[in-house]
Amino acid sequence: MALSVDGVRRRGFMVTVDRPVRVGKAPEDDDDISVKPYLHAAAANWISPVHLKLEIRDGALVITDLGTNGSLVWKRPDPQAHPETMRLYKGKSYPLGEWDTVELYTGIELVHAERRPKGVDASPDEPASVLVDAPTVAMMQLPRK
Repeated sequence: MALSVDGVRRRGFMVTVDRPVRVGKAPEDDDDISVKPYLHAAAANWISPVHLKLEIRDGALVITDLGTNGSLVWKRPDPQAHPETMRLYKGKSYPLGEWDTVELYTGIELVHAERRPKGVDASPDEPASVLVDAPTVAMMQLPRK
């Protein structure tokens, strides 16, 4: 799986049969995925400390919503298809399809790492430049007296 923030792949991770993965702004285990470094204030208020869980169940990758505000599943039968949406709420599970993506908040998505549906860029794990996340500052030089 991969965490995509505003279309840029930020982190890849694996979900295995013996190790479910929890995703949120403050998951309890160090091996789980924290999205906190990528959140602005509104997203931080929306995403729960442990927002969802991914696990392998009966050979399928299953997502279970654990958060307060729910998650949005973008269901696609193939990479070119227009997605249908489905809302998951606390405690509800859904087996992810091959081209499905999960949105925790606008611009913060989980995607199959090897599958990049239309609309999700094919960016590498890290941006090409460190300036993508760099703050921008404008300074005006004042005349000396």
